Amino acid sequence: MNGARASPTNVPTQFMYNTSTVDRSFKHTSGCTVNQWDGMDQNGVAGYPWVTTIDCPEGSSYETKGIAAEGHLRFYLRQGSLSANGKTMDLMGDAYWMNENSYVELLIGSGSFVYIVGSEFSLKNDTNTTHRLSSFAADATERYYFGYDAIAGTELAAQAHDAHIGNGTTNARDLVFSKGDSCVDPPSITVLNCAPESDSYVWYHTHPAGAMYIPYTGQICFDTDVSECVSGPAGELRWVSPNLFYKEHFNQIAETNEHAQKLVDLAFAGNEDGDETCEYPVAFGVTNFDPDDTEGQPNFDDAPDGLNHWGVFKTLIVRTTNIVTSTVTLGS
Repeated sequence: MNGARASPTNVPTQFMYNTSTVDRSFKHTSGCTVNQWDGMDQNGVAGYPWVTTIDCPEGSSYETKGIAAEGHLRFYLRQGSLSANGKTMDLMGDAYWMNENSYVELLIGSGSFVYIVGSEFSLKNDTNTTHRLSSFAADATERYYFGYDAIAGTELAAQAHDAHIGNGTTNARDLVFSKGDSCVDPPSITVLNCAPESDSYVWYHTHPAGAMYIPYTGQICFDTDVSECVSGPAGELRWVSPNLFYKEHFNQIAETNEHAQKLVDLAFAGNEDGDETCEYPVAFGVTNFDPDDTEGQPNFDDAPDGLNHWGVFKTLIVRTTNIVTSTVTLGS
């Protein structure tokens, strides 16, 4: 007897979130613009996750509250401010994670842009009746990823020279956030790329658990038999399957971005990378990247068609480095 499949099938090698693939786009009553893409896997491992972007112009803000009844959610700030349960994030790349069936009171401020990645963004306005037994052994219902913590080296966060852009030889830095002690709250990373054009690439690799690329500024291009790009200013994203072996390169956008420059000035101050050549940085977030576990970092060693050529592993079995939770609800 055949069992039900545990993972989605017919998964694409990668998926671009842009105006040609968006499922819903509308103006919210607040005046903010909401774009939504349906997904396959909230964890972004066996398929691309659901994504919502909320773009609030000056004079408009977005406020909501409720329970993440559809699954866990991750919020990434491109600019402006994001408040969750009374704590405010205001630095480019700041992020917030809430586990499934957790409660949040959310405020996206005037002049702000936020990406929401994971399950469908649909907060349930109801009392949370989900139980966690003592054997769950984790109080991980939410987590804040503050860039200031990484710069200061506090709260399971740090900053370091980037080891992958330009094969680790150029001026790029990472703000990294380790997974929590329970391994339920996921790790996170913000990349600040100030490399000159000749060094602004990452050589052929896979992402062992798949990955979302979330550009805040600049443009990231992904090279196979064609080159497909996503832009931070355009509010685009890209998901890659664990199966694709590819390289990527980065393009600066010659527009001064005060939010990116503030982050670069903070992160590059007083270290070996320097910020004097970083007028137009490329800044972005990546999911399913674990700074403490090589099994959760880009793999440059296993190649389907040679180390210097793109290719595809048709079928892979993969895993995450953090613990993925599930909610079990009985029928009536």
